Amino acid sequence: MTTKKKLIIGVVIAAFLIVVAGATYYHFVQKPLNLRVDKYYDGARYELQLEREREGKLDECLAEAEWAYRTRWKKSCKSLSRKIDEEGSCTLPSSQSGRYGEDYKQHRSECYQRYLE
Repeated sequence: MTTKKKLIIGVVIAAFLIVVAGATYYHFVQKPLNLRVDKYYDGARYELQLEREREGKLDECLAEAEWAYRTRWKKSCKSLSRKIDEEGSCTLPSSQSGRYGEDYKQHRSECYQRYLE
């Protein structure tokens, strides 16, 4: 066998070993690392989605509390035949307005407890 043929065989064997080493590295090192990174980002993405859903539900709950408060106040204004201003409000007796205010605070507090804790 000539030196040229030995050199070619040596280069082919070296190239084959490099390909095998690269494939082995990818299969046992890089691929598992990529899977862990993908899993981490999927988890982070999921957490972000849950956080956005919670924020949306909190906003809905707070809007419902506001609506209930204003609706109750306006009904009381009408039942007491009070003059309703442009904002749909009137002056109510302090005992009644205080109770409505406390109920409104309680409703908002429940929203925060439900969606932030």
